[in-house]
Amino acid sequence: MNLQTIITVLGIIAVSLWIRTYAKKKGNEVIMLSNDKRQLKPHIIYAICGYICLVIFLGLLTAFIYSGFETTTNYKETYMTSTLVYSVLFMFLVFGIYSLLYFYNHKVVYDSNEIIVHSAFKNCKIIKWKNINDVTFNAGMNEYTFRTSENTKVKVSSLFYGLNDFKSELKNHNPFIEEKIQSLNK
Repeated sequence: MNLQTIITVLGIIAVSLWIRTYAKKKGNEVIMLSNDKRQLKPHIIYAICGYICLVIFLGLLTAFIYSGFETTTNYKETYMTSTLVYSVLFMFLVFGIYSLLYFYNHKVVYDSNEIIVHSAFKNCKIIKWKNINDVTFNAGMNEYTFRTSENTKVKVSSLFYGLNDFKSELKNHNPFIEEKIQSLNK
């Protein structure tokens, strides 16, 4: 392995550890709303990634506009190159927009009766604490999926600020689910 690869891997590990540590440190910071409702807020990394992706998109788009999209005179190579360029641009644009929508719109509001989950696209799902009968943890997406007896499911990221308060509320209503969450985290 060369030095550049080692530095890149160490950088990725450092950023990953910072994200996880920062989320755990902010784990007790819940937003208090009116009527005894509390809100979980997404991690700041979603906004950072969204803005970085949009800046990369604009930078690449500007570079391609100034270069005049010139590649080669071979039609087949030009077609393949432009398809790749447009795909990469589209990927950065979509990921940046989705990350920003996730950060600004996605939220979990809960009280002593129910959990209300607003998605990035402002879709809303409501479940009652008493109806939760199962929870699973997806390590790849880093989120908990709560299922109810009516086959409704909501997903709550483990990178939300205020997750510790949410878990204590869950323990008050469903102690067996809290035990399952503890076993999933090990």
